[in-house]
Amino acid sequence: MASQHHVPWDVYQDSLSEYLIRSAYESLLQQQGVEFQPLDVSMLSYNDILAHAARILRADLMQQLYRYSADLSESMPALPGPALPMSLPLPPGPVAPAEQYAYDLLNGGACSLWSALRMAINLIQFEPARHGKIKNQPGAMSFSLGAFSRTCFVGICRNTLRYPNLCRLVNRYIIHTLPEHHWTSVAIHWNCQLPLHRDHGNGPVPNALFSLSAFEGGDIWIQSEEGSEYQEVSGQMLRGKSWKLHDAATVFPAHTAMHGTTPWRREDRVTMVAYCIRNYYSLDQSFRTQLEELGFCSPPAEMMTTRFPPQILPPVLYDD
Repeated sequence: MASQHHVPWDVYQDSLSEYLIRSAYESLLQQQGVEFQPLDVSMLSYNDILAHAARILRADLMQQLYRYSADLSESMPALPGPALPMSLPLPPGPVAPAEQYAYDLLNGGACSLWSALRMAINLIQFEPARHGKIKNQPGAMSFSLGAFSRTCFVGICRNTLRYPNLCRLVNRYIIHTLPEHHWTSVAIHWNCQLPLHRDHGNGPVPNALFSLSAFEGGDIWIQSEEGSEYQEVSGQMLRGKSWKLHDAATVFPAHTAMHGTTPWRREDRVTMVAYCIRNYYSLDQSFRTQLEELGFCSPPAEMMTTRFPPQILPPVLYDD
């Protein structure tokens, strides 16, 4: 059964502040006669929205936005967020911008977790989505961290080793929002509209889905006997419910329940899912320890199942 959990107050307030300053910016653009381009600001932090506005708005309108921002800061003082984890040494060779940014943030030790996470993700070098149902979908991109499982093969996604500090930042946000959740892997999706499906490669532990950008629509429909919205699958009508994603984490059994994305408009739809692979405990102990050091919170062995006997599992592979 699906459920939703409100984000912590510090995350909610930061998200609300960004929404309000973005809405004020849009209103002032209309006064100036300039069309608002939501794709330009959907993943910008509060200060970056102001910087974006300063390049476009007339001076008098920009002064209005500054005054509104000052009033907003007085009425919504910043709430303290969680302590950030310690940084890890940067990987050898050229360092990706998102990893360098995460490293600098963790070294600084104090910032808005919500803004820091989104700014780091905005720097990721995304790849075309690999999910079989959307790999040819225009504009669909994804980025994976943690463990992976394909049939009888288990391993560690290559980005896990290239982005250790980003892993720690991402996982800190997940555990701050859902302290009791278990996950071995994280997938970040950019404009991915998944059709109805089940995640057969997942273990018997629920997924947790988070929204990271501002968008209209883009709900997730989840199969449920308690739902009142129907979807047709293979000639059968399935009952379910659409869940809005903003300001909440949506937890649901993706391995057994059909689920899919509803259409959205205007902004980029950026989401993050924390999930467990099916054969996690077939992964070598040294790799599981490495993932735990990066902040992944693996489930107890009794919660998991392994389809293949351990003695016939192949060696660990790295996803490339």
